[in-house]
Amino acid sequence: MALDWHPAHILLQLKEIPDVPDAVDCAYDEEAVALYSNVMKAVRRFFSKDILKYEDFKINSRLVGNNFMEAHEYVDYLAKAFGGLRMLLLIPCLIMIQPDPIKRTLLLTAARLYRTRNLASLKQRCHAESQSEKQNLSAVENNLRSQHSFALENEQSNATPTDITLVLSQSDARNVSNKSVACDVESHKKVQMEDQLMSKHVKMNTTQTQTLDHREIASRMTSVYSVDEALVQGFLTVEIKNNKEVIEPENGKFHTEYIVHSTWKQQNGYTVDWEVSRRYREFCAIDILLREKHPSHAPLFPILPSKTLFGSSLSTDLIDKRQRDLGIYIVSMLKSTPLLVQDEIIDSFLEIRRHILQDARQRQLIKPIKTGVNEVNTGLFGV
Repeated sequence: MALDWHPAHILLQLKEIPDVPDAVDCAYDEEAVALYSNVMKAVRRFFSKDILKYEDFKINSRLVGNNFMEAHEYVDYLAKAFGGLRMLLLIPCLIMIQPDPIKRTLLLTAARLYRTRNLASLKQRCHAESQSEKQNLSAVENNLRSQHSFALENEQSNATPTDITLVLSQSDARNVSNKSVACDVESHKKVQMEDQLMSKHVKMNTTQTQTLDHREIASRMTSVYSVDEALVQGFLTVEIKNNKEVIEPENGKFHTEYIVHSTWKQQNGYTVDWEVSRRYREFCAIDILLREKHPSHAPLFPILPSKTLFGSSLSTDLIDKRQRDLGIYIVSMLKSTPLLVQDEIIDSFLEIRRHILQDARQRQLIKPIKTGVNEVNTGLFGV
């Protein structure tokens, strides 16, 4: 590698503030592939079993790579996720696998500016780490162990892909239980089964798919969460009703969030309404993830409204137009492939199961005690 360091260094104790290089050469071909693989392994190990943070890292890396996130926003995210010291260690390696020279320059500038502005706090953190006695192995021994572990994983990568499960070294095996690893494998198998289920259902005609959509949601909720199926059957509608300006406490900057209103209407007329606030780049994230996860359905997906060149200084008219366009986008997305409403990406974005199940549990608790109360309107609870 052009840089004399290894991605595993983010797993070590740091005793000095990393410097930001003036320039970083781009890695190519096999070197770039190996570097990317090692970065992902180091990040996965850094976050340990926190899969959500690992997925956030992958999403944000795609966002900055596709011009949906500014360089300074990406640097701030990395500093928040890994800490400022390890962000400074990681950023040169991430830049090496970034083919766009302009993006490389912007990321280096943002990292250098972060280091200058936060030098005092970085020094304090460095001093705290140097005084820590939690690490039993010396830095040299730990470095050798980490690099040896990565070498072992690289040798076995053909048999076991990195994103499916981790190949444990002997040192890791003492700290991570076999049960946890099995959970990772089972989780991946579950995702594969859901993909197969979606592919199978999409072959049906449109009428069958529209009907199956909501029945399948109800079936999943009742089998997994033990609630009455009658309380979770219904139809979902989504619209973007408004937007709001939000200030970011970290830097004092403003950004726009769009209020997504969802309604779950049961066949008996009972409805569950809720709202979630989402930034434009979160719409970008689900668009990228859904196209990668379901490439065979991607041609049916609507086109995401383009990112304006005005940055954060959007006019009211532009914000209102984007709100309308995003509303059309999310509705068209769900209509193009109705079974996407079951996908965990859409479910997390709209928080479907969370609100429907919360309401269903409350009504299921109320249902047994209603029989002796004549004044209660049974229609209120959807029974």
